Amino acid sequence: DAWAPGAPYQQAFTRPADEAAAKQRLLQILTGMGTLSEGELAGERMQIALAANSQEDEHSCFSDNTHRDIWLNAEGVANSYFGDYAGYDRTLDGQDDATGRAVTGYGVDDYLRDVGQAALADQVAAALESTRGHCAAIDGAARAGRPIDVLIANASGDDAQPMRDAIRSLNAQSALIARVAVDLGLGDAAQVVDPDASACDTSDPTAECP
Repeated sequence: DAWAPGAPYQQAFTRPADEAAAKQRLLQILTGMGTLSEGELAGERMQIALAANSQEDEHSCFSDNTHRDIWLNAEGVANSYFGDYAGYDRTLDGQDDATGRAVTGYGVDDYLRDVGQAALADQVAAALESTRGHCAAIDGAARAGRPIDVLIANASGDDAQPMRDAIRSLNAQSALIARVAVDLGLGDAAQVVDPDASACDTSDPTAECP
């Protein structure tokens, strides 16, 4: 396991040689969070299927598990920001019940507060909470008998509202994550939200992706 204590990647990632290397590691974390939020999740894994009413483009097109994939992808970004991992939902009832490997640590939010960026830390936290709420609505719809293939049947319809809201929220979230990198002097927005990750315009969830 490359992430085991003392293993090569764990050492390289968590024990940078100097400040420049530490900043590069933080930029890598933010890049993972920002690009997953906007290009990957909002664009490739949600908007393509929604805008084109394409079940084949669902994240899990064969298993009807896309609602969980969306939830867990978004939760992974939040985990990275807060430095927390609560466990996983073994029984698929919406509650984390396998908590043997739960972790609470020092997150990006803590670092922002320590360097005088508390207001930005709160803005990112609020954006993550907004995304969490919209993804919870998608998950709840599936549990109530309306899986993703129902939600994407009409991109402009009422059933699709949670999908549209989540995509917009992920777009806003990614912009704030990019701002963290810019304000900390780590890099520019294009380094955090890879413009090549998706051709979708996630500010307009019903627009078909080129």
